[in-house]
Amino acid sequence: MRINRFAFKDLSTGWQLDEASFGSFDLLVGVSGVGKTKVVKALTRVQRFVTDDKFDPGAMKWTLDFEHDGVEYHWEGETEQSGELARSEAFVVRERLIQGSDIIAERGPDGALFQGNPLPRLTRADSLVTLLAEEKALAGVQGGLARFLDTDIYPDLRLSVPARSRAQLEEVRTQWEHISARTNQSLPVQIASLAKSGRPPLLINSAMLLLWAYCDCSGDTPEFRDIKARFTDIFPTVEDIQLSWTESGSASGDDVLELSIRERGVSHWIPAREISSGMRRTIALLLTAHYAPPGTVVIIDELENSLGVNCMSEVLDLLQSRTDCQFIATSHHPYIINNLPVATWKLVRRHGSRVRIDPVTSLPSFDPGSRHQAFLKLINLPEFEDGIT
Repeated sequence: MRINRFAFKDLSTGWQLDEASFGSFDLLVGVSGVGKTKVVKALTRVQRFVTDDKFDPGAMKWTLDFEHDGVEYHWEGETEQSGELARSEAFVVRERLIQGSDIIAERGPDGALFQGNPLPRLTRADSLVTLLAEEKALAGVQGGLARFLDTDIYPDLRLSVPARSRAQLEEVRTQWEHISARTNQSLPVQIASLAKSGRPPLLINSAMLLLWAYCDCSGDTPEFRDIKARFTDIFPTVEDIQLSWTESGSASGDDVLELSIRERGVSHWIPAREISSGMRRTIALLLTAHYAPPGTVVIIDELENSLGVNCMSEVLDLLQSRTDCQFIATSHHPYIINNLPVATWKLVRRHGSRVRIDPVTSLPSFDPGSRHQAFLKLINLPEFEDGIT
């Protein structure tokens, strides 16, 4: 999937994002409080409306133009709040899905249509994308919206797995060298079901990537060896990393799969929950860069969070090497901004509750010069300094 354009309005607060265009790697920059985090949260809010059946999107209005498997889609809709629905307070007022120039499905106050044919009365608690999940015409929409990965979802690099499912995982693990998951652009169905992502389309989540890394480390694959080499290069006191099991380590009695490190001078393995936040963040980003399937939209809010300068260069180089994924990140950090191409910089500005995003290179007052000069000119732009009006 690749997001081309996005516009959003929170109908309960009035916060609004004017239509913005996105490329293969976008770094949202701007003064604190301008709304960079709100932009990425708005994207995940719209996506979770159709991929998380327990998520309440609230009252919102959106348009999303994206591509998936070479096909262009346009999805727009509006939800409102109501206390009448038991499952969710939000209900759909209107919605439209377009493939190319053809309307696939739409609905409004007078009813719903699928490929031009009237549909029976539908629940307004769910999107058409969810309600028509069995229709082949919507497979591209579902497949695209499933390929979001929010890097904030790596809480402590550990995962509870029911004991009965662990046996299935070990079976997959023994056959791992014969599985070409990356080539097929999706993870094995067995892994997805264990990651609680088995409902088509397969959702990309942190649990899935941890399970994939576990199978990779058992086979000592080039991908896992590269993660290990990069991590120990960044943190020279670390000698090894592994994913292993803690028996009945959760309140539910599930087995726990946990990442741990071996550090010089320490006699025991150190679980990820006990290592520094910078180490955890670095491993999470390395896992993302190696295991996010092609076509994944990777959301990284505050890219520099918990990262020392010793981590940033390695992480940035690896993320930029994944040209088969789309990255939408935010940052304030001079090193991050200065070490990404100027073409990736997108300036976020806000007037009241209305936000707009512009490529920095499109601003008439911006003349980049050298990369160092470009950063200094960025933070001294009147559009940057007066980002909130």
